[in-house]
Amino acid sequence: MRIAFFDAESDELTSQQKGRLFEKFTARVVELCGYRDVVIRAKRASLEYDIEANSALHDRKLYGEAKAHEASMSGKEASAFVGKLLPLAVGTGGIDGLFISTSPFTPEAEDYLRSLSSAGASIAGISLRTLAGSQIAQFLNEGNICISEAQLREKAAAVTGLAPCDAWLTVADRGDFFIVTLGQSVMSTAANFAAFSLTGDWISLSSGEARRLAKQISDLEELRFVSPQTPEVKVSGDAQTLPTVVAGSGWFDYKFPSPPECFIGRETALVEIDKFLTEVRGAETSLRAAQVLSRSGVGKSSLLLKVAASDRAICAVTVDGRNLRVPSDLRLIAAELVELVNQIGDPAIALPVSQDAIRQSFTSTGSYLRDSGQLALIQIDQFEALLSRPAVFQSVLDLLIFCTTLSLPIAWIMARKNDLAATYDESAAIDLSQMNELSRAIKLDDFSPPEEQALLDRLAVELGAPVSQTLSEALLTFSAGFPWLLKRVCAHVLSMSREGVTQANLSRGGLRAEDLFNEDLAGLEEGDKALLKTLAANMPNTASELARRLEGEVSVQRLTQKLNEFLGRKLLRLSGDVYDTYNDVFKAYLLTDRIPFQTRFVFRVTPGPAFALLPKIVEEGPMDMSVFTKRVGGNAIATYNKLRELRLLGFLDPQPGRVALSPEASAALESDSLGDYLRRALRSNALVGRLLDLVANEDSITFDDVSVMLQRELPHINVNPNTWSSYASIMVNWVRYAGMVDVEGDRVRSRESASDELLLRREFTRGNFSSGTFLPSVRPKLVRSLLVFLKGDSKTLEDVRSEFGPKYSASLIRDSRALGLIDDHEESVGLSAHGRAILDGGDVTEQRIASLCLGKPNVAAILSAAADGPVNFEKEREVLARFGNANWTEGTWKWRLGILNSWLAASGQAKASRVGVRLQP
Repeated sequence: MRIAFFDAESDELTSQQKGRLFEKFTARVVELCGYRDVVIRAKRASLEYDIEANSALHDRKLYGEAKAHEASMSGKEASAFVGKLLPLAVGTGGIDGLFISTSPFTPEAEDYLRSLSSAGASIAGISLRTLAGSQIAQFLNEGNICISEAQLREKAAAVTGLAPCDAWLTVADRGDFFIVTLGQSVMSTAANFAAFSLTGDWISLSSGEARRLAKQISDLEELRFVSPQTPEVKVSGDAQTLPTVVAGSGWFDYKFPSPPECFIGRETALVEIDKFLTEVRGAETSLRAAQVLSRSGVGKSSLLLKVAASDRAICAVTVDGRNLRVPSDLRLIAAELVELVNQIGDPAIALPVSQDAIRQSFTSTGSYLRDSGQLALIQIDQFEALLSRPAVFQSVLDLLIFCTTLSLPIAWIMARKNDLAATYDESAAIDLSQMNELSRAIKLDDFSPPEEQALLDRLAVELGAPVSQTLSEALLTFSAGFPWLLKRVCAHVLSMSREGVTQANLSRGGLRAEDLFNEDLAGLEEGDKALLKTLAANMPNTASELARRLEGEVSVQRLTQKLNEFLGRKLLRLSGDVYDTYNDVFKAYLLTDRIPFQTRFVFRVTPGPAFALLPKIVEEGPMDMSVFTKRVGGNAIATYNKLRELRLLGFLDPQPGRVALSPEASAALESDSLGDYLRRALRSNALVGRLLDLVANEDSITFDDVSVMLQRELPHINVNPNTWSSYASIMVNWVRYAGMVDVEGDRVRSRESASDELLLRREFTRGNFSSGTFLPSVRPKLVRSLLVFLKGDSKTLEDVRSEFGPKYSASLIRDSRALGLIDDHEESVGLSAHGRAILDGGDVTEQRIASLCLGKPNVAAILSAAADGPVNFEKEREVLARFGNANWTEGTWKWRLGILNSWLAASGQAKASRVGVRLQP
């Protein structure tokens, strides 16, 4: 039985209140031990003693220590207490020592206390007594203060009809009482809890008291309170056991761990695990735990399932750490382990009925396993989930220390991510350090080339045809040995193949990580996507806890509906009663809107020919790819390869079979920031990152250095030296084109700052004009609509895009900014003081908006030229040449001048025609 403390007046039990209750309880226990004049926190010889008292029967002083910690008391703490008693015992004729702890001693501490022989104690003049953990309740029962735990369990079972699990002696200002958790059986989780008086009567608590109690004792948090006044729910405990790790189906179910029959490779890790388990079985190591460590998506869960399905141990219990929500859940692990051992060997070991009984169950199980030369295994997947649950983590650590100290043939394997950016409080950091000291680290690496090829061989079987070399290289380059990503892209290939897409077309189309995640989210409305992101930020969690956290944001009915819908789409997984995203890589994408890994691809076309297609794409607009290739003419395969490069860099809409600029590329073109966009896109390619790192570290490198780097980064690609040289040359060409490096002969050198010099020579740019030049891309009517739209508060860029469409929003913002009507920041747009003054000044007409351009120098120059007679497009271009130039096509020039002339006409100063502009008479 455990000791708990309860503040009936508050939802939270503060450290101060817990300390006050514990001190009062300690004083009562000391008095029951036969002492009087109890003083808490006394100081003697510069040392503080939690307890000082006088014997009621003898002339002896008592000094004591009182601890109310979650962790078990170690031998170090026990010996430190004895050391504090020794100075007081010398020359006093003897003293009494009392150590009170709400948590039990570790086996090491118990061994130390047993080693203090009675002879040694009498020489030192110390009479030592300990009351730790369940010993406190036993002591109170022997003093007729309360019934025994066995009597309490018997009464609880009789009146509720359920199986008692854990029990607490609960210390409170208004009087102490018992709490008992209740389930269907010893093998099931508790679903209810009830309160009993110290004499065993079933008692009621107010709804507020029951709610506060559940908040202050973590094991009760998700349980229902049952009382004599609620008999209709007293037998409603759900028979639920702790769920295991759920495996996927087949070779390419990327949303779940691989089933053992679809497991690939990992020989190094399996050999290390075999070695560790053999050493534990043969008592050749003092360790009893191993940690399998890797980043997300490398296959830790699949490895644990493979180990569990083998004969490496007589039995294995594998659980998902996200389901270990309270310390009492560990009783289910122990119960399942004992049940399996009983079924295999029939040793008739008693199942643990409470947390306190786990140690005895492990001791009995370990004794049987040792005698039979066997080993049992406990595996906890997603172990990092426990780092945010200190009470559960500490309970696991205590059990691990127990197994380690007694050298039990019970091994633990924890699978833990080591790529989490997390912070821990001081005690948690110390605990993690102790966990590391008690375990052996086994690193799980990314796929090796043979493991990658083994999965591609399985893909070939599913496709019914060999995977082409081109597609194979694309898949392996893109996934870069990342197991989850390779499985994911293989699933994508299978899906596309079933829709009739050939391997050749898949290779030409290119692979983008964004497309894979968008494929998962396809069909979801924007509101559902937003809800999924909100849920991901609060997972892993139960439905009830999600409802509590999102109260006021999402109704319970909608939450239930969407949880079921997301489960059906396999965007979420349900393990026991805990929901989580199907994968932490997917969760990271939802939470950050960024790809949680760097993609990699090799360029096969130089930037010049690829970017030469952009003007055609801009002018022709969205169209079918086959139509586009016919309009471009020439070699269709060459055109496909150019489009592939643009698509991989995010310049093209990802929709298969369609040629259109992406909204992001359109915005970059309109805002004259194509260079920045291209550089960002290039840096997202990990291979380009490696190249830039090389240049930065060495100041200058050769093309051969780039070739060597590519061969090192892409060990799965088997091509001749000339091809590697070609890949290196093309990649250098791209980063030079983006103004990120300089090339002098065979040397690649770093630049102090990026340059758009090469890009500005392309005819798809907005040109290079002097500051203050006004060349609008939208008509004044649209600018007026934007001002009215912004009349209230500022809007996000997404709001503007949604209102005016991605085709016009970037141009609209740029033109309005050029007129000083708005202030735009990274993610928001609002009226400037000038814009607000115009809105507040009365009716906002198109003429009033258009008149704002008349002060621009290029507009004034055109009107001045028109004073001598009509000005055609050719004459307008001559006027604009004074302010700069742009290498546009004739069609683009006519479009841009037509827009400018529409502003002159709307201002009332001129009339526009299809060929130019003239002044109003």
